[in-house]
Amino acid sequence: MKDQSDLRSARAIRFLLTATVLLVVTSGVEAVAIRRTRADLQALRSERDAAVVGVATSWTRQPIDETSRALRWLDDFDRDPAAGFGRSGGACPDGRLDQQGIAEGLGIFLSARASGKSANASIDTLRSTLMRTDRYRAVHPAQAAPTANNGR
Repeated sequence: MKDQSDLRSARAIRFLLTATVLLVVTSGVEAVAIRRTRADLQALRSERDAAVVGVATSWTRQPIDETSRALRWLDDFDRDPAAGFGRSGGACPDGRLDQQGIAEGLGIFLSARASGKSANASIDTLRSTLMRTDRYRAVHPAQAAPTANNGR
């Protein structure tokens, strides 16, 4: 009977030892996987940061004269009654700067420039975007391009 009990104890000890070894190996594999995942995550964060810096850098590299030309075009478009919005003050109706309109216009222009379009092509993008607005449709219902549902 003692032999039977010793045999069971030995089996139980072997089982526990095997389970312990398997758990230690599994823990080691998991630790390596976690380290690799952390390294990959850090690499992705670095790539994202580099991409953000790249986008910001491309925006800041835009020549001031091109941006100034786009602002003048936007002001002229705001003033032009035949093809634009026909506002008497242009970008400054009633003597007050239309900050929202200018910000939206510059956003369109600078995004186009940052995507690699030329200054002229970026102004064309600005024009076509403005001609799709509800505001332009209200002023020129026959000339308005298909809607984009943004009402600058």
